[in-house]
Amino acid sequence: MTYRLVVDQVGSHGSSLHRASLLLLHPKARALLPGDERATEVSGIHGRILRLLALSVGHSFSADWLAGFLDYTTLKSVAPMVMQLRRKLGGSRWGDRAIRSDHGVGYYLDPATVDIDALEFRCLVEPLILLYKDVAEPDYIPLNEADDQLTGIETAVSLWRANPAVGLEDLTAAEHQYYYEYEILYDRVQRLRILLALRVGTLERLRQSILLLERKIADRQSPDGEHWCQLIRAYYSTGNPSKVKETYARAKRYYDLIHQQPVPSEVEDYFQRSIRHDEGFNLFRARTRIRIVNSSSPEATVSGPPSAAPDEQASGEELSQVVHSIGITTHSQLRLAGSRMEPVQLMRRVKQRLWFSGVLASKWVTDPAVRSELSDFLTVLDHVPEGDVRFMIMNPDGSGYRRLRELRGDELSTEHLPLLAQLAREHSSFQVKVFDHLPTFRIHVIDKDVVTFSFYRLDEKSYLEGDDDEWESPHVVLDPLAPWPIAEAFATLFSEMWRGSRFLDMEKYT
Repeated sequence: MTYRLVVDQVGSHGSSLHRASLLLLHPKARALLPGDERATEVSGIHGRILRLLALSVGHSFSADWLAGFLDYTTLKSVAPMVMQLRRKLGGSRWGDRAIRSDHGVGYYLDPATVDIDALEFRCLVEPLILLYKDVAEPDYIPLNEADDQLTGIETAVSLWRANPAVGLEDLTAAEHQYYYEYEILYDRVQRLRILLALRVGTLERLRQSILLLERKIADRQSPDGEHWCQLIRAYYSTGNPSKVKETYARAKRYYDLIHQQPVPSEVEDYFQRSIRHDEGFNLFRARTRIRIVNSSSPEATVSGPPSAAPDEQASGEELSQVVHSIGITTHSQLRLAGSRMEPVQLMRRVKQRLWFSGVLASKWVTDPAVRSELSDFLTVLDHVPEGDVRFMIMNPDGSGYRRLRELRGDELSTEHLPLLAQLAREHSSFQVKVFDHLPTFRIHVIDKDVVTFSFYRLDEKSYLEGDDDEWESPHVVLDPLAPWPIAEAFATLFSEMWRGSRFLDMEKYT
């Protein structure tokens, strides 16, 4: 099925001032109506019909067909349902003229009145998928275009939080199987994203391809041989031979247990190429380093490292190797900006797992805009089988909390607790526990590829003699995909603390 975006027409119906935006790439369908600052959520039966009409791009559905689709016992129920949907969409302000009725034909959504994020997604990715449909290896993609094309793919993927046809899985007519069309489209987008990331070959992009490949292998009952091959090559290119051997061993176990056969010859070939250090097998390409001459001036130059004595240079190189091996990294590699790990940037990066351990978690819930984003984020993870958000905070009735109130001069509030309890009740992916001690670290465990920690300065001297900045300290970012990662120590610390903590009493804070 081919889609096209409808260009604004001259006149009231086509004017961008009178168009709405439908946000369907999310478990909750939403409509941003003309003149509104906040989107209107459309759920239930009305959400299903809105998705159906929007994804059908002007196709009409008869009342008889809609009655059957909704399991209505009578055709008379269809018109009131459509009227209710129009009202939800602003009535005379937009819904009445957007959802049209062709007498004798059926109902349809006028494409000249609306922009739809799902169709924008298709328009962004389908030309790229078509361009590279015959490419099997990253080496065959022209290097000078890989980075730009990958940026375009990532722009499109950033729109996707759920299949836009969720709720339409039971449609059987070939021309209306939107859910499966989008699943296939998204799978092809991710395959191309992996190929482009491997071709770009920077450490950031190689890590990205590793995460996507690991997810594909974990999520699929029958991973493709190319996924094992690409994962071996990606780990080899990041300088992680232990992961190469581990991946090969996993592939052997998989084919032995599931298929009762040896690994495919191409997987064996990729592993042997890594063992031989085959020329051209390593995809890594270091970016040019930029050294700032003087941070207080706007001048900057591209250059190598500053001159140093041979012993100092050797020592620096050894230290860099150690830092790389244990996984202390930079935020830019992990697509995290700044050093404070703000809630919004973290949520927009997480795909599956977010563990947080801290004092209050107030930054996540006391600001209404951040809390709204957290609720949307949790809604997405509610629909992800492995969605896992755990918050671990201080028990307001514990001895540690009482001591902290003394140090802080009674500045602490418990307003965050009912908000956290409400979110935990509403979202299956969200759990909250409490502990009694004064914590040493603030910890984030993000998906399978980032761990961050920062020190709390909760000693008495810091509070009595210091200023407000003593409360904050920058996060250290750790890479669990490093050869000998220390990230695992902090993830294990979180897990042990979690087992020793108790769930927040949600009834108490209702």
